[in-house]
Amino acid sequence: MQSKPLGICLIIDCIGNDTEYLQETFTSLGYCVQTVLFPNAEDIPQTLRQYAHLPQHRDYDSFICVLVSRGDSQSMMVVDQARGGFSLESVKNMFMGDRCPSLIGKPKVFFIQNYEVIGGQSEDSSLEVDGLAITNWDSKAVRPGPSMTHREADIFWSLCTADVSQLEQPSSSSSVYLQNLSQKLRQERKRPLVDLHVELMDKVYARNSRVSPKEKYYLSLQHTLRKKLILST
Repeated sequence: MQSKPLGICLIIDCIGNDTEYLQETFTSLGYCVQTVLFPNAEDIPQTLRQYAHLPQHRDYDSFICVLVSRGDSQSMMVVDQARGGFSLESVKNMFMGDRCPSLIGKPKVFFIQNYEVIGGQSEDSSLEVDGLAITNWDSKAVRPGPSMTHREADIFWSLCTADVSQLEQPSSSSSVYLQNLSQKLRQERKRPLVDLHVELMDKVYARNSRVSPKEKYYLSLQHTLRKKLILST
């Protein structure tokens, strides 16, 4: 990637513990970082639609979105929780090729941290996704034709869930997942993102083996990248 900036990095943080260091990290990588703190139910879709239709995407080589909230593997909860959750699938769909043509053929990267009630999961569930659990959505469908790129191509979807009780502990103000991600991106920015993420997963699950169930982080990755992606010029 060669554009300056490399693209827009949108950070939507409903918790408020991670924005500062994430902003520093992605700025250092060459991104134009925009932050949205403590959005309400109306803010989320409005903000995502706004950023999905930005004309600047035509001049940039990629797009990053970081979401931090209460929720689960399917939805995120905003500040006014009484209004219900916002579907993560909807977030993804807004930036697919048919909805966001200016990002066709360009990597669209999502890092998601959701806090949910998962303390009752069995011990084995912490190993549900291991260091090699990288899957593609419908691999036959994403194979491009002679003159087209599939709408789901070039998406990197990293999702982490953790027990919501961690937000009540003063010693665990920041996400272990996002802190380690930020550190690896700063220190090893010239390496492919998929490789970094595999090592990140190994590190997170090694930590899981040493802590109680409610302190564990459950991390998964799906991607449809067609080329190696390095988040740096």
